[in-house]
Amino acid sequence: MKRIRISTHLAKKITSTIVIALILLGSGVDTIDAYAPDTNESADVMDPVLTPESDPEIQELKKVVHKLSTDVSELTCLYRVIGSESHVASEQRTIAWVVRNRVEKGTYGKGYCGVAYARLQFSALTHAADPNYGKANAAQLGNPYDASWASAERIAREVYAASATDRPISKNVTHFYSPNLANPAWANAFTHEFSSTVNGVTRFRFYSS
Repeated sequence: MKRIRISTHLAKKITSTIVIALILLGSGVDTIDAYAPDTNESADVMDPVLTPESDPEIQELKKVVHKLSTDVSELTCLYRVIGSESHVASEQRTIAWVVRNRVEKGTYGKGYCGVAYARLQFSALTHAADPNYGKANAAQLGNPYDASWASAERIAREVYAASATDRPISKNVTHFYSPNLANPAWANAFTHEFSSTVNGVTRFRFYSS
């Protein structure tokens, strides 16, 4: 169990925003303790009111909320890529690491959302004619469409928070495609590393750049 300890006046200023962010991110914080700075002061007594600009606790809270909000947005983008690309857990995990490889290289877009929505990359997110376009872009954490999307969310959280030492593929693997749907020209210029096969059918081919 993780706890956050804050003063009573700050506790009264917290809105549902931080609660929602904590729940969505699955940060593990499940208890918020309020305390009175003066031990002789009742927990129901407000501390002296400070302006947001001068109150260090509010400034710290703003940083926490900003970080949580950013993490939720980035995690959602990763989740959308995984869920829209495959319904097979093993493939979802590999795809998640490919996306993370791109994020860490920094040349495919800024952060997970930059990578996910880069032009001509993941069609379900960027190409309106893709049959999964609407569904993929409406996907939200905590509300999976089905079991495969629930799997995508679990894997997105796992890979997003994982240590680099947990990486199961080379950090140079940055591309993949489904041979049943496409035959991209770039595949001839990159190195084929491995393929994903289900019931004897090659579903994805993964490449290093």
